[in-house]
Amino acid sequence: MLLYRRVFCNLKTFGRCFTTFEKEYDKCYNLLPFTQKEKILVNNAIINLANTCNISNFDQNLRIPLFFIKNSDFRNSLISYLDKSNDFKSFFRQNLALLNENNFDEDLHLDFLKFIETFIKDNFPNVFITFNNLKHFSDFSKISNLYHNYTNFSNNTSGLCSNDVTIGRNVYLHVGPPNSGKTHDSIKALLSSGSGIYCAPLRLLAWEMFNTINNSGVKCSLLTGQELVDNGEPHVSCTVEMIPFERTFEVAVLDEMQMVGDLTRGYSWTKAFLSLNVPELHICGSKSCISITANLANIRGDKLEIFEHERLCNLKVMDKAVGLSELEPGDCVVCFSRYDAFNLRNIIESTKYSWNTLSKEECVTSIVYGLLPPETRYDQIERFNKGLTRVLVASDVIGMGVNVSIRRVIFYRLTKFDGNVSRPLTVSEVHQIAGRAGRFGISSEGFVSCVREQDLPTLREVMAQEVTQIEKAVISPPLDTIGAFYSSLKHFTGEQHSLLNITKLIGSIGRVGQGFMMCDFAQINSVSRCLEGINLPFDILKEYLMVPMGSTLVSLIVRAFAASHSLLNSVKISNIIQADFLAHNTTNSSNLNDNLDNNLDNNLDDNLDNNLCKNSEIKRLELLYEVLDIYVWLSNKFPVVYIDKTPVKELKSSLAKTLSKLVREPNEVIHEDENDLNIVKNILRPEFNN
Repeated sequence: MLLYRRVFCNLKTFGRCFTTFEKEYDKCYNLLPFTQKEKILVNNAIINLANTCNISNFDQNLRIPLFFIKNSDFRNSLISYLDKSNDFKSFFRQNLALLNENNFDEDLHLDFLKFIETFIKDNFPNVFITFNNLKHFSDFSKISNLYHNYTNFSNNTSGLCSNDVTIGRNVYLHVGPPNSGKTHDSIKALLSSGSGIYCAPLRLLAWEMFNTINNSGVKCSLLTGQELVDNGEPHVSCTVEMIPFERTFEVAVLDEMQMVGDLTRGYSWTKAFLSLNVPELHICGSKSCISITANLANIRGDKLEIFEHERLCNLKVMDKAVGLSELEPGDCVVCFSRYDAFNLRNIIESTKYSWNTLSKEECVTSIVYGLLPPETRYDQIERFNKGLTRVLVASDVIGMGVNVSIRRVIFYRLTKFDGNVSRPLTVSEVHQIAGRAGRFGISSEGFVSCVREQDLPTLREVMAQEVTQIEKAVISPPLDTIGAFYSSLKHFTGEQHSLLNITKLIGSIGRVGQGFMMCDFAQINSVSRCLEGINLPFDILKEYLMVPMGSTLVSLIVRAFAASHSLLNSVKISNIIQADFLAHNTTNSSNLNDNLDNNLDNNLDDNLDNNLCKNSEIKRLELLYEVLDIYVWLSNKFPVVYIDKTPVKELKSSLAKTLSKLVREPNEVIHEDENDLNIVKNILRPEFNN
């Protein structure tokens, strides 16, 4: 036993000596500089840190501008600095594997960030001070204070709502599927009020409600980004982005509230809910918006009452798929690309149906998709509703409240390309589109199916699911905040900064409160990028940020507009667009360009290249319409600069009529051989194509 004790004591002594030796070895080892391989691993760990999904939380906690990390020169300087820190080398070598894993360890990454913060303080003190002075401009989390303080609402929302807003409104939330009468019930309250406003998700719906209200004997004005028909009427129909927050109304109706969670446009619904100055607010949407509306009402200090509406007619998933040869009058085939829309239309037009009594010259099909002008979409829907066409081929644009007399909704696909990847339709998207089938008073029930038999099980499964609740409302930095951010950055640094750097910086450090999320800055940054180098005052440049671009390629046109604004303080459409693109309407727009060749033929059909298919011409005119639409939008912002508003509106109207005529006619099979970039470059005058 004594022998065992001695052996054990000797082992303990040896262990202590070994531990001491190991510590001394580690100290000496950490005096050694990083090897080249270790420097690469440190760089990888920094990049991994920058790509971490929760990086913005660290950004706020540690007060460091993490956008630095994406700069290679900064990383090289940082690695050299860290190489001189024995504490960091010890930390890194002990946690090497964990720091380079994709799995996220918050505590470990926080420790890593503390070393980076020290480096920035030591080497970039001015940047560190400037950054932290600016952060309060991008802090949108103050809205969460409203859970405890309703008395100073407009100040605590950091510009998210207008001043002098009414506290304690009566909010009536109408939820239910499409064709459940929720909007109809809200409009009755609007029509019986002394003054009111209807806030639409689409121009098409704003037009429709404008006509409905006026036809009911109530005077109503129209406000969209492109149309201003306002003679001081007590009622207004507008798009949600054009709400006149400075006005007060007795009743407001905010439609399609589920859009509040949309990363691109959702901030407009958030601002509308928070800022509408009315004692009575009616909200319409799907059941997915119950939770977020309750949250916003609580923040806003509103009294909330929820009305659940049921469909006014039954909706059934069919037992079998519906092939294109089995279509019937009143059917709507839903697809998610322009290419599919035209090819489907061509297949349907070439198919013989026993019920088709139309002449060979008449189209069986109406076609509706997002890139078509609203006037053309309206014309196509009206022809379908009146029975002038029998089948509708449409994108998901029909899911947004437009009144269409559909009996059966038939999905061509259950996937859509969202700009980045092809993804399955969400439960909410399927319900919203399928719900368009079966208009009350037109059909006793609606049906939904697929073109492909293999898609039916998925459709049944999705239709049986409840929509998920939207938990976060999207917000966007107000333009005034962006301007204040720019002014402060200029003051602290003594330098001018580009609009792109400002928007990227705000997007990087912007902080939101619980129940909110920041909008997608992709389009804002796209516009900012196209304005790089344009010499305009920042207060003017920032107004360009909200330009409604359907295609990012149109940013080339926006840049040309802004360049003319900067150099000439005047934007004439004929100085930007090629003469032959404007020649289709020189008679109706005689003031558009005094220098246009008067011999140009004004008849579009005669101007069509014999080798150019009608589909290619449709695509060209769609893009030209979008360009002119942007011009009109900018003319409302800068009426003294964009001087061709009236003739451009006339040309827009003419283009819409031409497109309506072209899409009524059967086209040959389409080919995507002419890309949008080439079309945009052909639209622009040569001097803007460099």
